[in-house]
Amino acid sequence: MFDTFGEFDTVEELNQAAAGLLAEGDNDNILLLAKENGIEEEYAQAYIAGDITFLADLMCAAIGKLTIEKANIKSQMPVRPIVDYLCTLCVDDAFAGIVRSKGKKLENCIKEVEKKCEEECKRTKDLYIADATVFKWAKAYYTE
Repeated sequence: MFDTFGEFDTVEELNQAAAGLLAEGDNDNILLLAKENGIEEEYAQAYIAGDITFLADLMCAAIGKLTIEKANIKSQMPVRPIVDYLCTLCVDDAFAGIVRSKGKKLENCIKEVEKKCEEECKRTKDLYIADATVFKWAKAYYTE
């Protein structure tokens, strides 16, 4: 995860790296940069061809980060619905910017949600927690 180019804090940093690679004519590394950041290859190809002027917008970069991070999560909890929910929130630039930042990690979000689930199950003596509650906790990790 982020092994070649490192983790970018903002979409601007990501796009600056892509612009530098484009200026050098390094299309292979643009494709690698896109893959490492969860950006669809079609976007990278369109960027290389000059059809678009930047590799990713903020929403695309945030969803890409969540997608890449999801692949490395080991959890008893089903992670996909949480990630799908968080991706829907990335239409809001403020939320997408928080997701994209280095300070927030999906792994920590999932750990926080798991901890809250355990606490709530002990408190209520019930093994069920509503999806809406889990989603609220996941969102809160990024916004609080």
